[in-house]
Parts: sequence; C-alpha cells; structure tokens
Amino acid sequence: MKVIFYYFINYLLNFKKCSTNKIFKWIEISFKKYFSFILLIFLFQNCSTYLQYRKKDLQDVVTLGLEKPGYGLGMRISVIPIGFYFQGGETSPGKLDKGEGYGLRGGNFSKYTSQQLVFGLFGGETFFSGNPKLSENGEPIKEDTVIQTELDRDNLKSYNVKYLKIYSDPPKERQKRNKEKSKKFLVDSLLKKNPNPALLAYLPVEPKKPNGYPTEYKYQVELFFSLYYGFRIGINFSELVDFLLGFTTLDILEDDI
Repeated sequence: MKVIFYYFINYLLNFKKCSTNKIFKWIEISFKKYFSFILLIFLFQNCSTYLQYRKKDLQDVVTLGLEKPGYGLGMRISVIPIGFYFQGGETSPGKLDKGEGYGLRGGNFSKYTSQQLVFGLFGGETFFSGNPKLSENGEPIKEDTVIQTELDRDNLKSYNVKYLKIYSDPPKERQKRNKEKSKKFLVDSLLKKNPNPALLAYLPVEPKKPNGYPTEYKYQVELFFSLYYGFRIGINFSELVDFLLGFTTLDILEDDI
C-alpha cells in the first residue's frame, strides 16, 4: 500500500512538473511567434498618428478657398490689412450669420465660416471651421470672443479679430503679457527639474488668444477678391516652419492633437 501511494505521489509531481514546463514552453513559443506581429501593430499605430500630424501641419501652411457673399479686393500681411473688402451679412437685424467658404483653410479641407470687413487699414474678421458648440438657448459658446467648435484643433486655428484693437494694443498690456510669459517659462523650467504639484499654483492663467487670434495668425499673408462669389489664397510661414520641424517630432505651435 505504501509503495502504491509512493508511486501515485511521484506521478503527480512529475505530471505537475511536466505540465508546468509545457505551459512555459508554449508561452515562450507564442511570445516569439506573435511578438513581432504585436510590435508591428504598435509601430504602425504610432506611425499612422505621426503621419496624420504631418498631414495636418502641411494643410495648415496653405489657404485656398472659395467664399461668398463678398465684394471687393484686399490683402493681409501679418496683422495689417490693405484694401476695401466686405464679406458676410445678416439674415435678420443683429444676426451676423452670413459668410461662408469651402476649401483648405485652418488645416481643414471643408466648409467654414468667414466674415470680414477691410476699409483701408481698419476693420476686422472672424473665422472658424467645424460645427460651433451651442448653449442651452441655442447660442454659440464663445471664449475670449472666439466661437468654440466641437474639435479642439479647430479651436486652435479660429479667431475673431478687430484690427483697431491690434493697432491700439497698450504698452502696459504688452508688458503685462511679457511678464506672465517669463513667469510661465520659469515655473515650467522648475517643474521639469522638480515635478512638484505645488508649483502648478504659481503658473499664470493667460488667455490663449489675448487679441482674438492665435500666434500663427501674425505670420500669414493672404489675398482675397470677391464679386459675391470670390476666392482667398494665402500662405503661413510659421506653419511652414512647424511642418518642417515636425519631422523631428518638434511641435513649436503645439497643434499636434
């Protein structure tokens, strides 16, 4: 009886050892077999995202659109408009809801909203692509006077500019913004060396578009013409630099989202 019990226990131990070895061997073979496939999928996903960012950055460089309704001729170099041009209108008193275009603008090839007035060196313009976010009463939601859209990247490229405000930017306001930028740079540097959450309290809250437009707006050159139907062509030099540096994964305009 003892001999039978001994052989039975020995059989169980050998079976467990054999089964464990087989399991580990199966895991090892499967890992070697499928690891390359899993790694390839991971790299493909990263590559796909990378290429999508480069595609968007390239589309940011050029503006080419057909627009309506509008009348006149003008151009804009940086923040300075020149000409006599009107685009947009209203369907009812006080409701400025006319002015649209289709083409490549703001990084999207799609329909967009565009309203503009240029009278010599004065006027203003509004641009956004995509569907605007609406409040409970159906009114567009705004942040810093700029209409907010459903996609974050579209919000980065939208703007609502009054040219006179640009010209009359008070020196004190500029000094204040420069101080805030210096403070933010200092705190960001400290956070990189010491990621202490307590330092976040010292980060200044700064508006994303203090004058109603993103940073890259200042580096745009555009030409626009219309006799009800018209066109707009342009190039943005900061977006061109952002596209080229993007191949090194450097995102100077922080728009790879």
